[in-house]
Amino acid sequence: MFAEGNIECVEKLLKPARRVLKVGMPVKHDAFEQRVELWNKIRMNYDSYLDEECDTFLKDLDQHFCSLFDGALLVLAASFRENGEFFGAANIFSDKEVKLFRNIERYNLFEILSADDIRKKLIQKDDKVLELLRDYYVSMDSWVDGQLEDPSLRLTLRYYLKKKWDGYKEKLNLAVSSSVVELDWLKSLIGSWEHETENRVEQVEEKVRMPVAEKTLAEGKGTRYVKLDEVKQYELNFIGRLEYRLGNKVTFSSRTYKVEELREIKQVDTSRFAGVSGLSAQDLKSLPENRSLVGFLTEKKLLGKKQRYNLKALFSARVEKYAEVGFDTDPLELKDLNACLVDSRDEAKEKGERVLLCLASPTGFEASVGKYISSENFHRNFLSKYLSVCLLDLETGKQLYNPHDEVAKEFAKLCELETETEKNEKLKISVRKTIEDSFLLNDFVVLEDIVKSFGNFLFLKSLFYDYADEKSLKIQFVKDVGLVMMQENS
Repeated sequence: MFAEGNIECVEKLLKPARRVLKVGMPVKHDAFEQRVELWNKIRMNYDSYLDEECDTFLKDLDQHFCSLFDGALLVLAASFRENGEFFGAANIFSDKEVKLFRNIERYNLFEILSADDIRKKLIQKDDKVLELLRDYYVSMDSWVDGQLEDPSLRLTLRYYLKKKWDGYKEKLNLAVSSSVVELDWLKSLIGSWEHETENRVEQVEEKVRMPVAEKTLAEGKGTRYVKLDEVKQYELNFIGRLEYRLGNKVTFSSRTYKVEELREIKQVDTSRFAGVSGLSAQDLKSLPENRSLVGFLTEKKLLGKKQRYNLKALFSARVEKYAEVGFDTDPLELKDLNACLVDSRDEAKEKGERVLLCLASPTGFEASVGKYISSENFHRNFLSKYLSVCLLDLETGKQLYNPHDEVAKEFAKLCELETETEKNEKLKISVRKTIEDSFLLNDFVVLEDIVKSFGNFLFLKSLFYDYADEKSLKIQFVKDVGLVMMQENS
């Protein structure tokens, strides 16, 4: 039945993959090192399977096994991105593949609910289920179908995700078909959603009818869309936030450095576009000037030689494109990066000093750039004793740097856009959402579970009490469990 294949052998290889698939996205709460270890085990076992260590199988069964390996790796890749952790090997999955998985994962409530359970929640007008149902009718179902037909997504992932999505759809459709007969309000609601879908399609079709100038520009890579007024905000925000973060001194590689001779430079004189491009005086002020911050970081110590770095933070936009058509859609290319690297490295070598270069782009960087900065082919990643580089995508906030360049790794922390206060606020929002999601499944929330997910016990304990006070919930100490938040009548 299975040709020469050894099922027992495959199941042994699949064990770590099945573990990840069973846990799903909550695996993100496991330690980074543990997830890296799981990735390596699954990758090694996958290679063993592809090398036919378990012999061969029929095509359908082979595709099924491959989809489980790839599915587990995709879950881990999504966990690294969700946590903002750098793990170069996970870049084998595209943003599109991760996005499709994460959107389908929003429906994972249906993993534990039967069609009858969903029907009961519809009768109770459960907000969470109704929200998912609305998304399903308005856009999600057709969007997922379109993505699953995209040949750029690897076939094994399309197989795995289609099976997962079809399982959710089957339960949902059964629940709706058995409910809509007796629930007139639900029938009317679905009708309004279907009408909303028709209007949405018309709006999208209208938006994609691009004017001639936009079509001409879109002949490039066209993966981004940053308008004239937006690009100026990206520029001012980048310079302003970095200036704020640097202040008078910074901690860098566990040492304190003075920030000296920090100054702002405009690389492009936009007055040359006046009267040429047809821009108004107001539009002219919105043109990016490719501003930069340059200065020095000098180690603070009394004795011995002081470490000194030449700091360069450059904003890089195609000013001519914004002047000509008012937007840009193309990420920076490898040739754009090369020009900056050559100039900075040559200057550093001539002066005999180390340069820290942060290159910020409002439209991000094309995929080929990552292959020479932070790929899993370590020998290709840029490394120099004169120059450490951090690339910053201003639209997504993502960074690219050589993880094996310790100086670049530390420098990347200085280039982060979010302040510590904003990070704490972001943490608060995530914790509150986790608590709310937990209450959807149970009548209580355990503080220790929150701490396992986010760490920082004292900070989270304070948030725990604040949330309980705000929602009029009670907190009780339970032996062998710890602090537990619950409803007053529980």
